Amino acid sequence: MQSPISTLNPILGPSSSSYAQIVAFCSLANFINSADRVVMPLAIVPMANQYGWSMHQKGLILSAFSFGFFTSQLAGAGAAPRYGAKRVLGIAVFIWSLSTFITPLVAHSLPYLIAARLLMGFGEGFGLPAVFHVYSTTLLPGERSRAFGYLVALGSVGQCTATLILPHAPWSAAFYLLGVVGFLWVLAWVAYYRERRSVPVPPAFYSTPSQYSPLEGTDRANDANNSVSVPLFAENREPNFDPVDNNVSNGNNNTLLSHYKRTLHRLSPPCVSWWLPYLDKPALWAIYAAHFAMNWCSQVVALWLPTYLTTALGADPDHLSLTALPYAFNSLAGAAAGHWADSLLARRGKSLLYVRRLATAIGLLIPAACLIILAAARDPVVAILLMSLAMAGSAFNSCGHLANHADLAPRRAGATFAVANTLAALPGMICGPLTAELVHAGRGRWFPVFWIAGLINVLAAVVYLGNSKASPIL
Repeated sequence: MQSPISTLNPILGPSSSSYAQIVAFCSLANFINSADRVVMPLAIVPMANQYGWSMHQKGLILSAFSFGFFTSQLAGAGAAPRYGAKRVLGIAVFIWSLSTFITPLVAHSLPYLIAARLLMGFGEGFGLPAVFHVYSTTLLPGERSRAFGYLVALGSVGQCTATLILPHAPWSAAFYLLGVVGFLWVLAWVAYYRERRSVPVPPAFYSTPSQYSPLEGTDRANDANNSVSVPLFAENREPNFDPVDNNVSNGNNNTLLSHYKRTLHRLSPPCVSWWLPYLDKPALWAIYAAHFAMNWCSQVVALWLPTYLTTALGADPDHLSLTALPYAFNSLAGAAAGHWADSLLARRGKSLLYVRRLATAIGLLIPAACLIILAAARDPVVAILLMSLAMAGSAFNSCGHLANHADLAPRRAGATFAVANTLAALPGMICGPLTAELVHAGRGRWFPVFWIAGLINVLAAVVYLGNSKASPIL
């Protein structure tokens, strides 16, 4: 029997030749973004030797990026819809490329270096919300898993490329090179990219019935009927419109929860009430929890893998090119995961919710298992292989909870992603100082670092599987 979803060919196939341009530009931006991020964790080994930094100073430098990143996420969510993704993403890439380029020039001064890292984080905070806005408003649902897969894959290629080059060149060369590449991307973006209109999505795509499965649940049709559009910065609302509880506009407001949410919305200041719709829905918090856990795991790998291999396992600093292997696995798995997810929708008739939950479960539980086993590793090669498997599993998040933003909020995915990424920036702020303190207190033992990361992933998987949805709620 033919799946109802598979009959929606316009939804599952490429919308036009512009698909390739959109995905290429955004994925290349993430290539530069990810390469910029991984350069400092690698360069900090020779830089610390040159400038005499302590473990705690290294933790502060590595965490500075996340503090800047944290401050600009919510602003980035509103900037793309208001000023246009072309302008916002172009300025964002220019800012973080400039901060990357000047890093070697200010590295001799710890305050100036931290300021440059803060500026880099601030610029990158605008980037991904703008990309999510582009994807959610211009790509069809059947295209998004592949698009997010390529986005993650090119990011991993950027990390892999930087990891391969840096150990064999002066550490300053990578910063200069990536800064110039970012400037060239901005020139191409301004010259060739054109803003596009939003694409309509038939409600049938979200409300297609399917057989019950533990990964699917039973409320998809009800969710599709309860969709509502939430204004991000609206000051005047329709009389019957309540962005906090859409049941009001449907005439079904005789519940204690509805009354509580309406009262909270009306008593809150405008700057707070605007964001309540993004904070009071369990399905969104399921995404936020999964994103938080994914980032905690990736921060442990990205920030501390080179230091862990050289200080705890005795790896030769000249052989740190091997740390490119986890990013290579992540890149290949990310591209494959996107096609795998879309094939489940198109050929096997699985529901969107089933695919999102299955991909997220893989993306969180495989890294959790690898990190817990890593605590017992004693050989650098075994450690790198475990990290590689963990990063390959993590790539499935691209077609899981990361793609879920566009399902729940087709026109507000940039805003929901900004909230998720703001919360997920906390691991970057915490992991640097916390890891340094745990290793120092444990006299060089790293197992608490890996066990904490693994357990956070397990808890997030439970939360996501129990609360996630895949039909519009905003």
